[in-house]
Amino acid sequence: VFSHRLYHIDAHCRYGSVWNRLRFWIMKVITTVYMVVLPCYFHGISKGLTLFVLGHLTCGEVLATMFIVNHVIEGVAYAKKGGNSADK
Repeated sequence: VFSHRLYHIDAHCRYGSVWNRLRFWIMKVITTVYMVVLPCYFHGISKGLTLFVLGHLTCGEVLATMFIVNHVIEGVAYAKKGGNSADK
């Protein structure tokens, strides 16, 4: 955000505006509040952080599995909607 670069990509179009940088940080704060602060407030700190970690581990596992199925495995055949088994 501060260097106007995303790794090797020039991100000046995204971070050149003060409004875009402000929106970036506001969204970070809002996300932290609803994902960490609210569960800790309603369930206690230890249970809230446990829910946060469990949710991230579960979502990460599902996303990793979907990525492997869709990008790594070759020769995957998907069924066609409305197709029957006689159309080979």
